[in-house]
Amino acid sequence: REATVRSVNYGAKYVMKCLKDELEHSEDEDLFIGAAQDIAHEAEMLAAVSHPNIVKLHGVIANRHDAFLDGASSFFIILERLESTLSDRIEVWAKESKKSSKSFSLDNRIRVASSLAGAVEHLHSQGIIFHDLKPDNVGFDMLSNLKLFDFGLARFMPEYGDAYEDLYEMSGAGTPRFSSPEVFFEKPYNLKADVYSFGVVLWEIMCLKKPFAKCKHRKEFEKALKRVDKVLAINRKWPRSIQDPIRRSLSGDHA
Repeated sequence: REATVRSVNYGAKYVMKCLKDELEHSEDEDLFIGAAQDIAHEAEMLAAVSHPNIVKLHGVIANRHDAFLDGASSFFIILERLESTLSDRIEVWAKESKKSSKSFSLDNRIRVASSLAGAVEHLHSQGIIFHDLKPDNVGFDMLSNLKLFDFGLARFMPEYGDAYEDLYEMSGAGTPRFSSPEVFFEKPYNLKADVYSFGVVLWEIMCLKKPFAKCKHRKEFEKALKRVDKVLAINRKWPRSIQDPIRRSLSGDHA
């Protein structure tokens, strides 16, 4: 998707998400249609939710059919503009924590975790699985409000309309570093796959380190996922309000 979609700043408060220019004259019709459908899907998912910690959809082209016919530049959605990502924040926190022996910005990090949990909980209440929860997909607006964004892999769970087969085919999608074992190993899964991913993100927020940092290839992830409790060790000095959610999220019975 990243190879076919671009974001363009649209004033101080908005960003336009559209297809890349080269698609307008591309002879690969399937690539164009697939990319346009990705944007249409994201618009559909965002239109179904409303939460202060989920990026807001402000507009979408009215006639999808005309958009497909007229070219890449005619099909777009307008989203609220975000200034940074959680990955950016974690990098800053990690650098600043080295300058102080104190538990740097703990309150800050707990607030971020709480806001993210609220966003995921809202999605699940609507029967939606995000499917790609990671710091790169968590942003902050100009007022530092947390916003979950990039709904390209989000789906309604079967009981809310989608065929189970469609979801099963998506197993293995997402980012391996944050994927639950059942998604990674291409097994049936449910909303709790997001809960596992949340636990990994929360671990990174607290450790200020990349999870599974030593894993580069699939077989390395396979081994690591079988001993998550050892690879992503929990620091007993962390507040219990942080330890317990991470432990539950990463436990073998989370699903």
